[in-house]
Parts: sequence; structure tokens; C-alpha cells
Amino acid sequence: MFYYVYILFYEAFLDKIDAKNREEYLKGGYGRRTINKMLKRYNLF
Repeated sequence: MFYYVYILFYEAFLDKIDAKNREEYLKGGYGRRTINKMLKRYNLF
């Protein structure tokens, strides 16, 4: 059985430090709210 996967959002960083800071933000409280808002926009959550 195959499932289709769609990329809803993609971020790229030139600096490893910037990427790590963004990752920590998204794993925190405000970041989770941001992700949930994005998922609700596409009716996936």
C-alpha cells in the first residue's frame, strides 16, 4: 500500500546556528502553536 506525502512547508538555512535556533523555537510552546496553525490551515490537524 502506498501513501502520498505532500510537503506543506520547507525552510532552508545557510547557517547551522540559525537552523538550530529555529528548531528549538518550533519545539517550544509558541512554535507548536505556529505549526498547529499551519496544519489547521490545510485541514490536516
